[in-house]
Parts: sequence; C-alpha cells; structure tokens
Amino acid sequence: MELPCGCAWLYRGAVDAVRIWLPRGFALAALALYLAIAPVGLSLPSAVEAATLATTLGVPMPLAAAMSPLVAMLGKAAALLPLGPLPYRLALVSAVCAGLAVLWTMRLCLLLAPEPDRHALVGAATAGALLALSAVFMRQATMLSVAAPMVALMAGGLLLISRVAGGGDARWGLALALVCGLGLATGAQFWLVAGPALALCGVRFYRGARWPLLAPLVMIGAAVSAHGYVPVRAQALSSDAAADTAPVTLSALTRDLDAGPAPTLTPALTVDVGTLGDRIELVADHLGPFAPLAGLFGLVLLLRQRRHRWLGVTLLVLGVGDAIGVLWLYPEQLIAWRAGAPLALAVALWAGLGIAALSRWMRLAGPFVAAVAALIMVAPVALVSLSAVAKSAERAAAGTGRALAEEALDDAPSRIGDAPGAQLLAPLVRYLRAVEGARPDLDESGTPSSADHATAPDP
Repeated sequence: MELPCGCAWLYRGAVDAVRIWLPRGFALAALALYLAIAPVGLSLPSAVEAATLATTLGVPMPLAAAMSPLVAMLGKAAALLPLGPLPYRLALVSAVCAGLAVLWTMRLCLLLAPEPDRHALVGAATAGALLALSAVFMRQATMLSVAAPMVALMAGGLLLISRVAGGGDARWGLALALVCGLGLATGAQFWLVAGPALALCGVRFYRGARWPLLAPLVMIGAAVSAHGYVPVRAQALSSDAAADTAPVTLSALTRDLDAGPAPTLTPALTVDVGTLGDRIELVADHLGPFAPLAGLFGLVLLLRQRRHRWLGVTLLVLGVGDAIGVLWLYPEQLIAWRAGAPLALAVALWAGLGIAALSRWMRLAGPFVAAVAALIMVAPVALVSLSAVAKSAERAAAGTGRALAEEALDDAPSRIGDAPGAQLLAPLVRYLRAVEGARPDLDESGTPSSADHATAPDP
C-alpha cells in the first residue's frame, strides 16, 4: 500500500509543478519568439506615427487612432532603453505584454477546469499556443500597438473576476477596478470586460459588501490619470508652435501636426472590406478553421459550471462583442490585421476548455488524443501567422521610417492640396522633424526651401 500512496504523492507533486511552470514556460517561449521576429524598421505609416507618438508623447493623429495614452507612455519608457533601434525598443512593450497575456490565459484556463490534472494541462497548453500563434495577436505583439497591452489587461481582469465572483475580499475587488481603469485607457473595447466587472461589483454590494462603493472611483481615477496627459500635452504643443519662429513652408502640414487629431479620412481612402463572408473567412485565417468549433464546445461546458458562470458570461460578452466589432463596426481594421485580438483571447480560452473536456472524456488515452487534436488546430494558425509576420519584417527591413517619410515627401506637391493626402503625409513629416531631428521645410543651408517640400538632410 505504501507504493501506490507514494506514487500518488509523486504524481500530484509533478502535476502541481507542471501546473506552475507550464504557463511560465509558454510565456517565456512566446516572448522569445516575439523578440526574435520583431522588426528593426518601420514598415507602415501607422507604425511611423506610433513611433512619433511614443517618443514625443504627442496627441494621436488619424493613422494611429487606435493608439492610447497608456501605450504611448509605455512606448516612451521603452524608447529610453539602450537596446537597439527605436522600432525594436518600441516592440518590447507589446512583446512583454503579449507574454503576460499568454501566462494569464493559461492560468485562467487551469482555473476554469474542473480539476487541475493532466487533462487541464493539455487544455491550458492549447489555449496558450492558440493565442500566442494567432495571426492578429502575433502581428500586434511584434510592433507598438494597443492590442497586446489590452489583451494582457483583459486576461488579468478575467482572472480577478473569477476571484471576486468566488468570494474574494476587497483586495481582489479593488485590484479588479484598478485593472479595468487602466484597461479603459487602452480603448473602448475594454468595456466588454469592465461592464461585467461593474455589474459583479453591484451584485457584491447587494449581498452586503461595502468595498464596491470605492470600485467605481478607483476605476475612474485610473482611467482619468492615464488620459490626463492628453490635454496638457496638447497645450504644450500649441505653445511650442506659437513660440517657434523658424520659417516653415509646409504650413498646411505643420498646422495639422500641432492641432491634434484631424477629421476622419474620406471614403476614397477606405479599404474594401468585401462581404460578410469574406470577413468571416479572414477571421478563420486569424484563428484557424477548427478553433471556433472546439471553442463553441468549451463555451457550452463553461456556461454549465455554476461556480464559473459569471466568468463564462463575461467571456461570452467579450467574444460576441468583439466579433460584432470586427465583422460589422470596423472591418477595415480586420483587413489591416489590427483588430480581433480580444476575440482571439476568448476563442483560445474556449478552445482550451474544449480540448481539456475531450481529453477527460477519452480517459487514459485522452492527453495523447487531445494533444494531436490541439496540434491539428494550432498548426494552420501558426503557418498563417509566421507567413504574415515574415512579410511584414521584409517590408520593415526594406524601408525604415525615414525612407517611408522621404518617399511620401517626394509625392508631396500633388497631395498637399488634398486634405486626406495631407492627413496621411503629416505624421511622416512629424516623424522626420520630431524623431529624426530633420527639417523637411528647410534646405541644406538652413534657409527656407523654395519648393513645397525638400528631402531631409542627414542629421
């Protein structure tokens, strides 16, 4: 009898050790992958503008409408690190946040499992791999963007919701309010998590807890603090513009630079997003053809668990809400691979729970069968993601931010009179001036250029 008891003790110890270190290992592996494939150049005008916003803490312009104050401040801190070219330093922010998102996603999947056994470990590994390798998430994890920090805060918020719904005290509740406040500073999509969190605080208050009275104040305070720099910085920019007496010939552009956000781009510059079927096909490319099926099975099982029903409803709101957004509200961002990361988080969690249930149903052979099913599910996602990131890296290596800006300036005479064209050109000009230290409105002698534009000299 001692041998079986000893084997059982060793088995439980091994499972506990793997349960602790498996999420950490996946998170570190994801971080290493993102840092290995992070570009050393800037491949898109929106990336050029994000670099400008991070280094100057300026007011967002149209191309970086998705940029948030919190991410801009994180980018500013990363830009000060002596760790390589500026685009690579900025990518550190998203890479680290993406690694945290993978870590907390796997921990949440283990928490939602009926038992933290080997079946749950297979499901958690599936969820972590599916999120880390999904196309839209990997793309945003290798450049400065809002998606990775938002998904990381969403995963952390979901973990805290599970704690509060399970009877957690004021520490967990106020931590949830703080995370939701910071999350709201990354974008309005975070309401898909913050809304259910506020409703949960209301339920806890109805049941006698008093800390929910402070939760809205903490949430609002965190969000306002993160957004507070915007009006101050806008005033500073306008004061600097008024004090700047240097001659500027690109006056139409520089006025747009210091005036803050410009109007929405005209329909002529929008992207053809196709029919609803085309958008669903793009989502399938992002998440793979099998993950939504396994995710639907996992969602049903989650909603049937009474102790995790609140979290299941929150995940349902998150997945359905973001799906509506990427398919109907802003499909043009789906085409540009800038939307769908919260949906990837929800589907990864659902699919992980579905794989864990399949493994448990197969009993002894379950982990092996589930591992094969997970590999079939994740492999197409990884192939699409790596191909997309490789193409982006090639474009980044072919042209830096300076090259993109100078190429745009070469076409400036035909575009300066066109308002949408000026909106697209202004961030590139600002990059040359604020980040590269160049003055495209002056010639090499430092006098005003006679032309509408001039290629910036090397600083």
